[in-house]
This record gives sequence, structure tokens and C-alpha cells, in this order.
Amino acid sequence: MVSWSSMFKFFRKVFSLFGLIKKIITGLIFWVILVIFIVAMFYNPSPKVREGEVLVLAPQGRVVDEYSKAPFEREMDAYLGEPPEESLLSDLKWCLAQAAYDERISAVLLDLSGFWGGGTANISELSQSMEEYKLSGKPLYCFAPYLSQSALSLASLANEVVLDPMGEVFLQGYGSYRAYMKEGLDDWGITAHIYRAGENKDFVAPYLHDSMTTSERNAMSFWMDDLWGGWLSLTAHNCGIPRETLEHYSNNYGSLLQSTKLSPAQLAMDKGLIDSIMTYDDYNREMISRFGLDDSGVGFSQTYWLDYMAREAGSLPALSGEPKIALLTLSGEILYGEGDWSRIGSFQAELILDEILNDPDVVALVLRINSPGGSAAGAEMIRRKLERFQDYGIPVYASIGNMAASGGYWIACEADEIWASETSLTGSIGVFSFFFTMEDLLKDKLGVTVDGYGTTAVAGSYNMGRDVSSETNKMLQSGVDQIYRQFLNLVATNRNIPLADVRKVAEGRVWTGRQALDNGLVDTIGTLEELIQYAAEESDLGGSYQLVQYDDNQLSSYGASFNLIPRISSLLSLPPLVQNEIAPLLFPEENPFGDPRQINAWSGYEVIQ
Repeated sequence: MVSWSSMFKFFRKVFSLFGLIKKIITGLIFWVILVIFIVAMFYNPSPKVREGEVLVLAPQGRVVDEYSKAPFEREMDAYLGEPPEESLLSDLKWCLAQAAYDERISAVLLDLSGFWGGGTANISELSQSMEEYKLSGKPLYCFAPYLSQSALSLASLANEVVLDPMGEVFLQGYGSYRAYMKEGLDDWGITAHIYRAGENKDFVAPYLHDSMTTSERNAMSFWMDDLWGGWLSLTAHNCGIPRETLEHYSNNYGSLLQSTKLSPAQLAMDKGLIDSIMTYDDYNREMISRFGLDDSGVGFSQTYWLDYMAREAGSLPALSGEPKIALLTLSGEILYGEGDWSRIGSFQAELILDEILNDPDVVALVLRINSPGGSAAGAEMIRRKLERFQDYGIPVYASIGNMAASGGYWIACEADEIWASETSLTGSIGVFSFFFTMEDLLKDKLGVTVDGYGTTAVAGSYNMGRDVSSETNKMLQSGVDQIYRQFLNLVATNRNIPLADVRKVAEGRVWTGRQALDNGLVDTIGTLEELIQYAAEESDLGGSYQLVQYDDNQLSSYGASFNLIPRISSLLSLPPLVQNEIAPLLFPEENPFGDPRQINAWSGYEVIQ
């Protein structure tokens, strides 16, 4: 006779088996779903290109030299239906170059519906690629729901520009505006301690003044007026209208709308900036009449640029020719230590340069620099690594993108030659350091004073609750002056310019590529592709070489970085900061509002276009 205990054990084993089976099935389902999810994200079959199709070139977001997000983040954004925030300049240029010679492609449509703009040099290089495409004799069309200034730079090159009836062409010119905080800092009892070298090193000007100084305005207008004048002349030429018409349009846009009673789109057509006004549906029907239907029977015969690139780039034979030219992109703020996807970390850059240097097949290095600067120590670490290329007889060439200013130029000046676009920004040869203390705020508003004992004249120098001693001020200013002298000597030696002449173009002054060519800071006006071709010619490679691309994100991590530039948002949050966190900040080893030991080679201008 079977006991109840035995039956209970039997059924418990059966249920345990069922539980195990359930876990196995659940696990299998999880892994199947995970595999399907990954495949869905990464597998994107590209349709075959048919004869006579139109290549739809639709840059999304901003045109950049390299992505500021990790690949997984971009894939997740795409999977969740988020529009891309960036498009690679190199991808867009590649598509235009391929389309020019691809007999299956009959035309290119530049669709600017998702275009957010790009830096001056990147837009200039993309424009040049569009001009080279047009040499093939194939038409270039453009449709846009709205045309910003940078969008018009591209659209003006098209054979036909179509604007949505609700659109407009809005030209802001160039501008750079900052909040000046001296009065506010004084009211709060916050003291800005500034140490700088270079009369026009104006990154810290907002903490010293309540408005732009005359010298700052003069220095800024010098390069900004050059950018604007060049843009007006070129765009007016492309549109086939007098420059004066374009200048009058931009300066009197509101008055023109009021006086003519035209819609913004109609005004743009009246002034010759566009050719016609249509909705996209109407334009689609127009394109169907020209190029026929696609497979869906709804749109015109077309292939999307990312599909085209994925298919055509993947079908190209692998390059096996040697030797190699290494192309390294350095984009973003320069940090000493670890970087991330939007900033250049000196540690990663050094490791990648070591990898390139240890490749015996590399015969030349081309740098693509797009940086406003940052840590002087970080820039110097990268520059020292470039010196080793010179020691091994490997030439280094630098291509300046939108900007290689201050620390960015510190790196670039180690190159054998520096190339730039006419609209690149560079120079800003100067350094600074700064931090804040708030002894008056603590005493006058909270009744808190900081006192203590130190064994030296510099003990407690960086405590935010104390004033800075005379000895500390001398120490910090001397450090900045020394780095500035190092910067000047570096430029004088590497650029073969007398030190006295370097001083004249330094002082923190920013220059356009055109101006930098005139004063010897760059060697040639040209694109990245032209520089790569030049590097191949100088190395006697002809057309038999590999171009191996690297970027500073290849070894990026998301760990802590030495980003010690204080943010305005920190200042704006002072009341809750003081209320909630004042106790642990009274005696800090590190001042949270800037690090005086961090000497920065940085250009603080962000051009609005």
C-alpha cells in the first residue's frame, strides 16, 4: 500500500519537473525574443537599385564628422522610432560621389525635411561635393518644408528648389550671444577668480563684465563679418541674384513681409531664392511624371541614401592594397583623461595613436580635427604622441573641420601641414583658468564664516568659503603665463613663424580659414578628401593604398572624466545648492565651481547660423 508521504513526494517531483520545464521554455522564449529583437535592429535588407532611379539624399539632424552617441544608443533610438539627430558628412559625400558615376542613378533629390544644419566648414564641404556631383550632368533637385541659412547654402546649388507653401527662407546671419553675469555674481556675493593669458581670450568675459567689451566686440566682428560676407557672395552667386538683394532680404525680412503682403514662401520665390511652391504630395506627383512609379505604386522611382550606401558600400571589394594612410577623427571638447562619445579623451587618443604607430604599413597620418579646445594638458598629451610619428618619419597632416581653436589648434600645429576650409574657425591661441568662491554669500546671506589654520600661505587655497591669498593668485597666474609661453613657442617652432609675429596673431584671437591662411596659421584651403589625396601623392602612393579610418570613440567608456569646466547651470542652481548641500561644501578639497589647477585652452564662441 502506497503511503500518503510517498505520493506527496512523487507529485512534488512531478511538479518540480513541470517547473523546470516551464523555466526552460520561458528561458528559450526569452532568448528567441532577444535574438529576434537584435536581428530586427541590425538587419535591414536594402532594396536593389533599379535603372533610372532618383537617389533621395535626406540628411537627418546635424551634419557631423563623427557621431556623438554610441552605436547601441543610435540603434535603440531608431528601433523606438526616434528621428536621427546626426548624419555623417563622409556618408553624404560618399553617396554624392557614387551617384555621379552610377549609371542607374538618373538624378539626386536633396530632401531637407529632417535637416537641422551643421557647422560652417561641414556645410561648405558638402556644398563642394554637390558641385562635383553636378559636373556629371545629372540634375540635382531640392525639396524643403523650411530653409534655414545653412539649408539655403545647400539648396542654392540645386537645379530646382521647391518649398512647401507653409515654409519660409529665414536668414539670421551669424551671431554669438552669451549671458554676462558680473552684476548677478556680485549680488549673490560670488567672486570669480580669473587667470588668463591673451588679451582677447574672452571665454571668461561673462564673469568679469555685464556686457561685451569693445575689444571683444571688435575681435568677434572681425572673423564673423568675414564669414557673413563670404556666405552672402557665394549664396547670391548660386541663386543668380545680386548680393545686395540677399543682404536686404536678411536685414529687412519682417518689413518685406508687411509691405508686400506675401506669404513667407511667396516672398522667397519673389526674391529668387526658390523656384516653386508645392506640397510634398504635389511634388511627388511631379517627380512621378518625370521618373515613373516605384514598386509601391505610390511614390516616384527612388532609392533612399542610407539603403543605397548600405548596399553599394557592402558590395565593394575589400581593399587589400598596401601601404596605408590612417585617418583619425578628433571631435569635441578635449579632456585630460577619459573621454566619451561627444568629447576627446587624451587617454583614448593616445592609445589609438599608439595602435596606428605600431602598424608597420601606415605611411601617413591624417587628422580631422573639430574641437573648440579644452584641457591644455590633454591637448599636450595628444601632441606629444604625434611627435613620435615625426620621430619615425611618418608625416602628419591636419584637416580643420568647423573649428580647431585653442587646444584644437595646439594639437593641429604639430602636423607637417594644416589644411582648412575658408569657413573654418581656428586660432584662439591663449589659455585661462578660473574658479569661484562665495565667502560674501556665506557671510552676508547665511551668517556663515570659514576660518581655520594652515601651515603655509597656500593652505586651503581652493576652499569656496575663503578668499584667495596673494600667494595663490601669483601661483595660478604664473601657471597660466607659463602655459601661454609654451603655446606661443610651440606655434613659432612648428609653423616656422617668428615669435614676435606669433604674438600678433595670438592673444586669444579667432580667425576664419581665409584669415588664418593669410597670417600663416594654416597652409592650404582644401577639403579632407583633397588633403588625403595630397598625403598619398607626397608619399608616392598613387592610387594603390588603403585608407584606414579611426576615431577617438573606439576606446571610449562611460566612466568618470576630468571635465572640470564649470557650467552656468550650476550657478543658476545656487539657492537650492546652498540650502541643501552647504555643509559638505564648506571645507572641500576640490572646489565644485571650477578647478584653478585646470588650465584651459578653449574658445568659448558658438556660432549661431
